[in-house]
Amino acid sequence: MRYFVHIGYLGSQYRGWQRQANAHPSVQGAIEAAMLNMLGTRIGIIGCGRTDAGVHAQQFFFHFDTDIVWSYDFAERINYILPSDITVFDIIPVHEKAHARFDATSRTYEFYVRHDPHPYMAKMVTCYPIAGIDREKMEAACLTLIGKNDFAHLCISPLKANTTICDVTHAKLTWSNDGRNLVLQITANRFLKSMIRIIMARLIAVGEGQISLSQFVELTPNKELMKWKTMMHPQGLHLTRVVYPDIDIEPRSSGLSS
Repeated sequence: MRYFVHIGYLGSQYRGWQRQANAHPSVQGAIEAAMLNMLGTRIGIIGCGRTDAGVHAQQFFFHFDTDIVWSYDFAERINYILPSDITVFDIIPVHEKAHARFDATSRTYEFYVRHDPHPYMAKMVTCYPIAGIDREKMEAACLTLIGKNDFAHLCISPLKANTTICDVTHAKLTWSNDGRNLVLQITANRFLKSMIRIIMARLIAVGEGQISLSQFVELTPNKELMKWKTMMHPQGLHLTRVVYPDIDIEPRSSGLSS
């Protein structure tokens, strides 16, 4: 039997989602360890994507296969075992060929930037001096992201990707009334490695006048490595929604706002 599992996690203490031999701990590794404890057998899980170290997921899905039949509430039981910064919300029986990664039709991320440091927010938002920045230029640059385009110039390692084409269906900047808090919300069918952290850094560079709008949208020939590689720190990045043809669940509220 194959199951999809709907979860959320804070990524602050993890080296990303994926279990890797040289990067511990991982969210995947923590969940697989909890499942081994609960089910008594080692089961591999496949996630809907790979978040970077320090990146959070308000909504995330993984799938696994098992013939084990349990008589208890799976989510309640595993949540007693998991670290408190990972929570299972739902477990959903699916057909045997359903795939958490390849079947997702869209993913939405939000990137939170805060001008003023605050200890309660230190691991949830990225602090950067945005007060007084040119919002109109940033918003104009943000709109150019929408569409099915080659985003090689906004990827840390474009030559390693099978394709650098992404279909961005939504991109919006939302500011607090005082202009000291900012959220980028972006939805696409797929994202490239570190793409959103690079986009956020480049949007701010536009607002600061470091680069022009034309430089922001410029595509380098032959997928050459981009010359301007700066990216924002990861703690402000949150995966907030993943949609499938037959699964579209509202994310659990995080309580985080701009």
